[in-house]
Amino acid sequence: MNQKVSHNSAPPRPCGEPYDRLRVAIHSQDSSSTISDAEVVLIGGGIAALWSLARLRARGFRAVLIEPAQLGQGQSLASQGIIHGGLKYTLSGLFNARAAAIAGMPERWRQALAGEPLSGDPNLSTAKVLSPYCYLWRTGGIAGTLGMIGARVGLQTTPIAIEGQDVPALLANTKGGVYRVDEPVVDSKTVLGTLRDGLADSMLAADGVAGIGWDGMVLHVRSPSGASTTFASVRQIIVAAGAWSDQVLTQLGAPNNALFLRRPLHMGVVRARESSASLTAFFGHCVDGKETRVTITSAPDANGRMIWQVGGRLAEEGVAMTDAQLHARLKAELRQVLPNLAVDALEFASYRIDRMEFKHTTRQEDAELHRVTNTLSVALPLKLALAPLLAERIEADLRAQGIATHERATPPIATLAQPALGVFPWEQLPWTR
Repeated sequence: MNQKVSHNSAPPRPCGEPYDRLRVAIHSQDSSSTISDAEVVLIGGGIAALWSLARLRARGFRAVLIEPAQLGQGQSLASQGIIHGGLKYTLSGLFNARAAAIAGMPERWRQALAGEPLSGDPNLSTAKVLSPYCYLWRTGGIAGTLGMIGARVGLQTTPIAIEGQDVPALLANTKGGVYRVDEPVVDSKTVLGTLRDGLADSMLAADGVAGIGWDGMVLHVRSPSGASTTFASVRQIIVAAGAWSDQVLTQLGAPNNALFLRRPLHMGVVRARESSASLTAFFGHCVDGKETRVTITSAPDANGRMIWQVGGRLAEEGVAMTDAQLHARLKAELRQVLPNLAVDALEFASYRIDRMEFKHTTRQEDAELHRVTNTLSVALPLKLALAPLLAERIEADLRAQGIATHERATPPIATLAQPALGVFPWEQLPWTR
């Protein structure tokens, strides 16, 4: 965890009767305004931020969350929903701190999804599990064979060879065999909805990033309706806004030069044509050497039509491609890695998404907390699976800062509009054949 503190830190917080009078004065300026006693404010409404809020509230912190757009709009809803257990690291022959940290995440998520969460974790029993596992297979060359060997070493969720009727029709007669990796795949929108429903009185919508103001002492939030909330007791602000983190820091007046690195992806999306049979739900990784050549996950769209998301190496190399070029490459890749798939019966779309990382990092861990000032930190989980670990680190940091927990919950802030759930990126895409 990076605990470097900037010299531009905010001054010590005033307290006592004069400060209480200041808070009353702020509150009395506008009849549509609300004052909150929250001491911890998270900015950003993805799964990691919501999981962190749930943990902090369960532990007794006076914490709230501000979402300047829609819940999950960004990395959470664009993710493929796989709760990874370390496959990508063992493909490279690595089993370092990063691999060790993520290895236990599938089981931890399974407990939360089963309604038996570990202490401090949220109950996700109403969220939808799209698949309890992913398939793993290789391309025909020697590189694929070596990659498969690497994938079978070091995982807590060790790949299990499957045969006969257990092999899906799409992978029938696959050279080198088919394996199952017990890494669950979740419907990220239902995870977001479950977390939101349990935290409704602790979240509020801001009118974009510009609707958030911070003067080093008091945080002001303007809602889309024009109503305002003043946070006059804030001791820590945690920015967990993914690709918008740099914009949020700028809005808060915090230094962020050279802090972040954007890693773009160009994701492919596939569905069956209207007149053809529906596409079968499928979840799996095709291994080629030390990489996943393609990773495929499935989810129904708003009309119940099955959608495939296709990531992996294709999405990274596709950054330099136009949509048309990516679609052509996607067709060719699917023909090679899934020869039993009727590619001509499909149509294609694509979208771009940025992954935000810290630029100056050892990259030994994928859930990081970086302190910018005495009162401001940035949290970035580079994988959905690591949301529980990031929440733990945020809690540990708050305790290290001496922020107290309380038996009384944070007063509700339901007077402002609650943030809405975002939509999956494929709901708004043009499709081609």
